[in-house]
Amino acid sequence: MADFDKNASVVMSKVNSNLKIFLSLCPDIHIMIVHHSGKKKENGPRGHSSLFAAMDSCFFLSSLKNNLQLEVTKDRGGKRGRKIKFNLVEIEANDNERKYTTVGVKYA
Repeated sequence: MADFDKNASVVMSKVNSNLKIFLSLCPDIHIMIVHHSGKKKENGPRGHSSLFAAMDSCFFLSSLKNNLQLEVTKDRGGKRGRKIKFNLVEIEANDNERKYTTVGVKYA
């Protein structure tokens, strides 16, 4: 959404509409929008409220002292407020030809 006015209802309505069209053309996909909050988490995501209203699920990722936390802030048909604490861990694997390094999740 670079160069768009995320505070304008007309712009965000177009973005939401285009996402719905895309989902109707490709019903087996998942679209994840990575967005940031303002300075205060309790104020919710920045920009026009129609973006948040159109989402089925929203999560807030925060960094705690010893781990990360993912909090469910919106879930249609589900429960808000659930929190998952975890750490990212490095995982090494190989296929007999090359070594790979990736990231895994270790729940706290």
